[in-house]
Amino acid sequence: MNCLEAQRLIRSFLEDELPDQTTRQFLDHVEHCPFCMEELEINLIIQKMLDPSVAEGNLSFNVKELTGERIHTARRRMLRERLKRFFKVFCLALSGVILTVMLVMGIITLTTGGSLREVFSVEHVKKRIQKKPEALTENLTGQDTEMAEESVTEDVSEDISENMSEKPAETDPAGRGKS
Repeated sequence: MNCLEAQRLIRSFLEDELPDQTTRQFLDHVEHCPFCMEELEINLIIQKMLDPSVAEGNLSFNVKELTGERIHTARRRMLRERLKRFFKVFCLALSGVILTVMLVMGIITLTTGGSLREVFSVEHVKKRIQKKPEALTENLTGQDTEMAEESVTEDVSEDISENMSEKPAETDPAGRGKS
């Protein structure tokens, strides 16, 4: 942004009429250009003197401080707007993820014919493996098929037995393990 563009935007800036992108460019220029900063201060003084809420006898104020406050307020407003936009996008993305998970869970439930607790239970998995060993061994033939079915059934049975039989060791009242 050049000085001419910045000076044309001073009035709009003071009336909070600039979009965020233009405000950001305006502030970046004014904060680094002493001539435009001086123009902003002069316009701020004029605006302050024309303000009917200011009593005639009370026209003392610090122009630098007033200008700094105005710039700080504008930057804070822009940050607040960016956070609002981010929050909206985040909420939309989160709702999309939640809906996708719910859809996948519904499809799993419908295709398996049971509740999710049943679908992922150890007993349900064991039943499905025992009912359909051919699904696990469909590319094998002859003796390989028999060995694969036995191996899969044994491995699954062992895993399930180990998981179900794992109990903490019992102790007697004195704190020693029972044999």
